[in-house]
Amino acid sequence: MRILDGSLAAFEAEENAKFEAYIESIENETLEGGNDEYNVMKSNPIVFEMMPFYQFELTTVSQIAFSVADDPFFKSSRSRFYPEVVVMNMKGTIKGKVNPQNRKYLRKGKEAMFFEDDFREPKLKINDDRRV
Repeated sequence: MRILDGSLAAFEAEENAKFEAYIESIENETLEGGNDEYNVMKSNPIVFEMMPFYQFELTTVSQIAFSVADDPFFKSSRSRFYPEVVVMNMKGTIKGKVNPQNRKYLRKGKEAMFFEDDFREPKLKINDDRRV
């Protein structure tokens, strides 16, 4: 809304000033009430409010892929990242999940999504990537 009414730049400048003052008061130990955890959290100028709009919505898309890769220069015995998709209806009910434990999501009896390991062509493979 702020971008539409032209007040975004002023709002960002005000928020940055508040945050810089907050960090400075922590560093200088001048936070009102002391620097214990309660007062630091209580005085934090960052406020997460309810979002009136969808944060991420996909409609009329026939195919999409999500992929992740671990550090290509360090091979660990356990993967650090993996993609996960949670399928929900408009009411917020979880219809299914796709991740390393639940490898397929069936919709109306047909495979709609699946989790894949080691999907690159061996000659082009750089890493042990995973995707949904």
